Amino acid sequence: MKKTILILAVFFCVFALFAADYEIDSLDMEVIVGKNAVNSVKESYVFNYGGPHHGFYRYIPKEYRTGDVQRNIRISNVRCSDPFDTDTEDGFLIMKIGSASETYTGRKSYTISYNYDIGADTNDGYDEFYFNLVGDGWEIPINKASFSVTVPCALSDAQIWVTYGRRGSTDQVPFSVKNNGSSITITGTVENIKAGEAVTIRVQLPDSWYEGARSAWDFRALFTYLGYIVSIICVALAALAWFFAGRDRVPIVTARFEAPDGLSPLPVGYVADGQVDDKDITSMIYYWADAGYLSIAEPKKNKFEFTKLKDLPKDTPAFERKLFDGLFKRGDVVSIKDLERSNFAEVVVRTKVSTGSYFKKERALEDSKSKALSALFFAVSIVPMILFILGTFLQEYSVQYGFFLSFPAVAFSLINNAIIRSVIRKWYVTKSKIASAVGCLIPSVVIVLILSSILAFVELQMNFSLLLFCVLCSTTTGFFSAIIVRRSEYGNKLLEQILGYREFIQKVTIDELKLMIKDNPDYYYKVLSYAIVLGLEDTWAKKFASITIPAPSWYVGDSLVDAYFFSHMSSRMNNSFRSTVLSTTGGGSHSIGGGGFGSSGFSGGGFGGGGGHAW
Repeated sequence: MKKTILILAVFFCVFALFAADYEIDSLDMEVIVGKNAVNSVKESYVFNYGGPHHGFYRYIPKEYRTGDVQRNIRISNVRCSDPFDTDTEDGFLIMKIGSASETYTGRKSYTISYNYDIGADTNDGYDEFYFNLVGDGWEIPINKASFSVTVPCALSDAQIWVTYGRRGSTDQVPFSVKNNGSSITITGTVENIKAGEAVTIRVQLPDSWYEGARSAWDFRALFTYLGYIVSIICVALAALAWFFAGRDRVPIVTARFEAPDGLSPLPVGYVADGQVDDKDITSMIYYWADAGYLSIAEPKKNKFEFTKLKDLPKDTPAFERKLFDGLFKRGDVVSIKDLERSNFAEVVVRTKVSTGSYFKKERALEDSKSKALSALFFAVSIVPMILFILGTFLQEYSVQYGFFLSFPAVAFSLINNAIIRSVIRKWYVTKSKIASAVGCLIPSVVIVLILSSILAFVELQMNFSLLLFCVLCSTTTGFFSAIIVRRSEYGNKLLEQILGYREFIQKVTIDELKLMIKDNPDYYYKVLSYAIVLGLEDTWAKKFASITIPAPSWYVGDSLVDAYFFSHMSSRMNNSFRSTVLSTTGGGSHSIGGGGFGSSGFSGGGFGGGGGHAW
């Protein structure tokens, strides 16, 4: 065991020797602290290369964080005793010092100088100079580091701390202070600095000592003001657009005993709520069965088979014909499993699209100008949320968080307004208008809770009243964008017919039904498919609770049938379609660090520093 450990130790020592065939003999840091927070830095290195090297990389930090504030550093007037190139990456200025055409072995000296602008001090009650004289990013030890820091201010030793070690260390380094009258010079030396260790100086200065320091740009106040004003304008413009160009005539609903002229249940369901649901698809099975085009068998519960009895008429709309032909693609007798194998789901998707396409031109349900206005204000509805993001984050130290949080803010705003639009489309046929209205507010509440939580997590200040105001204005603008859409004369006529038929299904009396059944014993089945798309199949079945109806000729099964049986069978059939076939359509009906420092600061906690390596 001891022999194995010894071999491994030798291996790692040899690996380290070959991995870093150079060392830094000395580093001399000279810093002059500027009253304008622009510090003049000079770094003098002596490298000792054990093998040929072109030079070295120097990584100088361009970002610094104090608590929840991101400080952006500006580095200028960069010079070097040798040729160099610069690049910026991951918050560092990267200097590539040396030439690819030259190599050095042995001792080599370098001098780097630059201005390091840290910007205006953000501490309350005092200013400070807090700087990593040696950064913790060097991959090799530094044999000796000396420093000289000149501050144009008379200070006592008690206001100066120099720390050394791994990041977070508070081990103190001896230093000397020379009083130059109007300035002081702090000097010291640290030997045998290991890789990953830092030397940091902190000088506590009088409050407001820095003069003329670069202030971080901050447009939050401007965009907070604009957030309130522009959000109100968005709502006002949307309301005016609705008032002058989008107000709809309230449908005149008169009960009617017949389905809308020339429409099967599928397009009736589309006109009623603006979309094709899975139940609209399955309702066509009942419709075709009642019309004599197919029969339904249920040899086992929830195991359905469909038999084609004859073709649809030639004048049947193309989208209905394609749905019917797709149903019997594998033959005249098909089961649910057969439909899964024949990829009936794709037929359903195409039917949903082509049903909407059917209502174009002379059959258009909505006025084209009002639809364009609706699309415009749907886009405008996200403006208040964008203004909230700008009013919260548009400053130099936190703009990056605003960029990332703008995505969920805008996304939730669009989702919220899409839900409002869906509710408005279904308003006349929805079962619970109160529940629908409350449902519209849920995404708004979610937006407020999520954004509040994220901002609390990253410890950034938030104008909560601005958030509530912008969410409210976004929701209100989205509401107007939904109701701006005005129905065409044709669309209004169809909607009135559909609502009239719905009124009949809901309010027809038992006595009236008995008279209708006397004329047509299968009247229950004639209406059932339309009741399904209007969400009234249970209401329709309840009307026949005390009426005996004959079993339909198109159904084959062992169960005892009544009105409730076929009402419930529609749900079972829809579930069977959805779980087995329609599930493949893609839908149904469907640290930021905290911290600070102690009174003396800690090693590696200041501006500057960084590190480097040879190349």
